[in-house]
Amino acid sequence: PGDVAGAYTVSRRAKDLLGWSAELTQADGIRDAIAWLPERKKILGY
Repeated sequence: PGDVAGAYTVSRRAKDLLGWSAELTQADGIRDAIAWLPERKKILGY
């Protein structure tokens, strides 16, 4: 029950069908997510 602990995707199909590809590396995405945590707390209060 509750939220999913984690998720991932393989975006190859999006590239094939839509011409879309990720702009961030995994490392950049993790860094940005960690940097967002204090902002999230300020905005949402938790």
